[in-house]
Amino acid sequence: MNSTLCVIPARFASTRLPGKPLLLLKDIPIVMWVYRAALNSEVFDRVIVATDDERIKNTVEKYGGEAILTAREHKTGTDRVWEVASTTNHDIVVNLQGDEPFIKPEILKKLVETLASSPEADIATPIRKAREIDEITSKSTAKVVFNRDNFALYFSRAPIPYPRDHQIHPENYYIHIGIYAYRRRALGHFVKLESPSIENLESLEQLRALYHGLRIKVVPVEYFGVSIDTPEDYQRAQKLVGGNYD
Repeated sequence: MNSTLCVIPARFASTRLPGKPLLLLKDIPIVMWVYRAALNSEVFDRVIVATDDERIKNTVEKYGGEAILTAREHKTGTDRVWEVASTTNHDIVVNLQGDEPFIKPEILKKLVETLASSPEADIATPIRKAREIDEITSKSTAKVVFNRDNFALYFSRAPIPYPRDHQIHPENYYIHIGIYAYRRRALGHFVKLESPSIENLESLEQLRALYHGLRIKVVPVEYFGVSIDTPEDYQRAQKLVGGNYD
């Protein structure tokens, strides 16, 4: 039986939306929406918020959750996740971003179960069918192509596969959801790897894994949520939960 850990990296000093883990949706901080989804999946032995800020740690603990203060100088959330995971001995570690308040518990469950049942995979990550042309052409979304066994071939901010006739049909595209389930050894290996030029050019961390030969299993899911990166995203999230945006 695999033991599983969910780490939720939550940084206060977001460039585009400072303090976003503590912004409220229906009077509940965003980070706690994420935390509760992880708990409700009933697939984790432990759920921990990894943060660089006492305010986030105190808030999580006030709601009865577990939070750990991590180093401020981490370049990525994955490095923050590994700081926590490296002190445990769980077989599977999920990196669940603290800006995904609408993530469904069943997606997390499916993600962990897929990795646990796929010994040839180092990492598993969810994807969804594209719904509109704008998200396919947007630089803010990562698109993915994969093989017949659902292993990722490449991720890009550009529309892939590229339509030679310039006709984009959404049913031909998949959007990546930025959540990862790692085998513990794979995560420890990944954070030590050199960043290749393709990662730096696309600004997509998962390309480092592919470049160095790690195998990423993609998990198709149904997902209609909003990742909160900007004030506009927060406004959309407020509308989704029926709240008011100031």
